[in-house]
Amino acid sequence: WVVVSSALFDIQRIDVRGNRRLSDEQIVRWSGARVGHNLLTFPLAKVGRSLTRNPWIASAEAIRSLPSTLVIQVTERSAVAWIRDPRGYAALAGDGIVVQRGTGSPEGLVSLGSTGSSVPVGRRVAGLGAQLRVTASLDPTLRRNVEEATVDGEEVELLLDGGAKVLYGEADSFRAKNAALASMLRYARKNQIEIEYLDVRSPTAPALRPA
Repeated sequence: WVVVSSALFDIQRIDVRGNRRLSDEQIVRWSGARVGHNLLTFPLAKVGRSLTRNPWIASAEAIRSLPSTLVIQVTERSAVAWIRDPRGYAALAGDGIVVQRGTGSPEGLVSLGSTGSSVPVGRRVAGLGAQLRVTASLDPTLRRNVEEATVDGEEVELLLDGGAKVLYGEADSFRAKNAALASMLRYARKNQIEIEYLDVRSPTAPALRPA
């Protein structure tokens, strides 16, 4: 007990990893860990429970690095889409969790329509399935070209910011379909082609119809 409780094992440094949106200071504050706590007796599971109460944090783990460093590894969520509701809008992460609320229309996120009831931060929105999976699969650069995602049966359709439609098909083969979509958009810009619709349902043979 004398060895375990020795000041040698007091936390002298807290190393935060994996965060981009949230600052080290915020994560340390919310974790409950403090410099001076005993590293060997500090309850590591408490860190994960405390941090995942924040909707921006999908997972968190605390690891001891003897003799005196506590490592906090986090995985953050990022907003990819939004829905309108009676109180404004709810920004959604790829797993459907509401990470932020606001008014107006958020920039850089894909609209998934509207809902008749307000969803609080931290709650998961159900029923968005296919279009949310497609939206989450888009890299940020490609996502900025997309204004809206809708679903008809099992097939997803995207509306681009210039008014063109993308026939995406089922929510599968994301890498191939997204690569085909990005390639077709680059081709259209290079050749100054106005698009009526793009069809990437068969990503090995995508189609473009000029406006």
